[in-house]
Amino acid sequence: MAGDGVPGYLDGPAQKARFNKPYGVAIDSTGNIFISEYEFHRIRKINKFNEVSTFSGTGKPGYSDGQPGSFNSPRGIAVDSQGNLIVADAMNNVIRRISKTGTVSTIAGDGTAGYTNGRALTSSFNAPRAVAVDSKDNIIVADTRNHAIRYINMGEGSVSTIGGDGSAGYKDGHSSTSKLNWPVGVVVDVQDNVIVTDACNHAIRKINLARSFITTVSGGGTHGYVDASTSKAKFYRPAGITIDLEGNYIITEDYNHRIRKITNQE
Repeated sequence: MAGDGVPGYLDGPAQKARFNKPYGVAIDSTGNIFISEYEFHRIRKINKFNEVSTFSGTGKPGYSDGQPGSFNSPRGIAVDSQGNLIVADAMNNVIRRISKTGTVSTIAGDGTAGYTNGRALTSSFNAPRAVAVDSKDNIIVADTRNHAIRYINMGEGSVSTIGGDGSAGYKDGHSSTSKLNWPVGVVVDVQDNVIVTDACNHAIRKINLARSFITTVSGGGTHGYVDASTSKAKFYRPAGITIDLEGNYIITEDYNHRIRKITNQE
């Protein structure tokens, strides 16, 4: 679809364009495709005419708002209902927003690696890898090195933890006592449940926000490769995740080198 297979940086016709370490991908309501490049610190855009352009970023690691803005290893991206792009700016330890016109702003995080809840701009994250947006445009963050899932309430301008406690482990139950180990992917289902790829637990986890409760959907414990019922299936470092139109979970697996599907859980 885009790229000529040679690492580099070149805008223009999609088949001749060049990318370097593309990571996150998101699509807006008009069909524009956005890609994060974590090694070149840019956000690229593919329009409906299959033309690639640089949407944001300078190509050098940095931290600045405005236009074009600068990033340091941008990873997961998502689009909100207004068409803004939400970016997990991993090595800046912040969550950024890019408007439809390309203006960058910081919406959460103070730029230091840490684990602090409270006001959005004085909160802290540690290498966030993924973001998702719920039905009210609140933002869910896979705060990877904190082994936690964080929740940015956009109306209140606040950050809280909805899964994990800041230390690696594996435990279901109430969100405040649950444990995760290197969460790297998040997606929100139609009921605003948060689905997490818990990479080093080799598990797919589910956070019921209404009940503040986390459960294991499938996998967990030891790694492996088993296609079976959700209670018996095995994964090896699940990473990216999305949900298709039928409610199935589609999962990329780093170490099994496969794409897996968990059929509709409703």
